[in-house]
Amino acid sequence: MIQRILKDACILLAAALSGIITFLQLPKALMVLEGKSFEVNSSANFQQVYQGLPHLRAAEFTTLKYDDIFLWVYGIFLITYVLTLKSINADEKRVRKIRWEDRKKITWILNVLLVVSVAYVISDWWENRLYCEIMSRTDVSVTGLPFLAKMKWLLALFPLAGCLLIDKKYFRNNFNILYRVIIVIGIMASVMIVLSLQPLISEVFAKIDAIRWYAISTLFG
Repeated sequence: MIQRILKDACILLAAALSGIITFLQLPKALMVLEGKSFEVNSSANFQQVYQGLPHLRAAEFTTLKYDDIFLWVYGIFLITYVLTLKSINADEKRVRKIRWEDRKKITWILNVLLVVSVAYVISDWWENRLYCEIMSRTDVSVTGLPFLAKMKWLLALFPLAGCLLIDKKYFRNNFNILYRVIIVIGIMASVMIVLSLQPLISEVFAKIDAIRWYAISTLFG
């Protein structure tokens, strides 16, 4: 029960963090679509790529801070998701319609997914540490950083896809999967909308505050 509550709490927090990170990376993503490359492997290369783009450079530092939290939250979600499926697979009442051979196969697959989930946390943490060194120093060179970044995404998505497939095919949790996917998408979209409207909201509150102070100064001035 505790691991299932932790799983849901982590996926909701990961969705909110994903919304923030996606919002911060949108300007960069648009430039990538236009053909600009942002792959870096050294401090000098980082300075060259982000020359004249101070807003993107600032976004990279902010993104890294949120990603340091996201990797642990998402990693815990993956691990608890795997452990939840393992507990379901060990429950004789819930899997009585599943063949014993399939249950053994599920156990083996889940063990692999658990190892990959841990490997994701390590790879993402290591990538962030290397990227932080590149951004904050002037003499760092890392030849395998682009490869590590791609491998991190593979390690992040493989356990999720495997868990969803097992959950859907063998445990028939279609409704649970669907409404969690909808909630995650909704949280991400809501966070991005709020962040997009934040300058407008701040401007409105600033005008309200200015009117209030003007009224006070007029009445008591």
